[in-house]
Amino acid sequence: MNPQPKPKTNRDEKYLEWLKTQPCLGCRQPKTPDFDITYAHKGGGMALKGPDNEALPLCTGVNGCHEVEHQGTATFWFRVARISGKTREQHVKEHQERWSKSNAKLSRD
Repeated sequence: MNPQPKPKTNRDEKYLEWLKTQPCLGCRQPKTPDFDITYAHKGGGMALKGPDNEALPLCTGVNGCHEVEHQGTATFWFRVARISGKTREQHVKEHQERWSKSNAKLSRD
């Protein structure tokens, strides 16, 4: 029995670096020297990541939103939706649009 190869997913390091400059989606805190932002991928599975273009910014730390999201993904995103009035998918689309505008502006400069 041969193991299945991991499926290829879209990777975009520039988008991920840009996400780290955005406020945390869970608590809306901006990045500061004492408050770091990482990103959360959707989907995947054990040892798999979802595509980078579906990642969203979350704060790090012991009680950070990234850690809370790992403890209960559905509950976390339900709370975000209740507070923001947007689903995870709507947040993804919004971040992708802002990234496109930001990227286009950088290309013109």
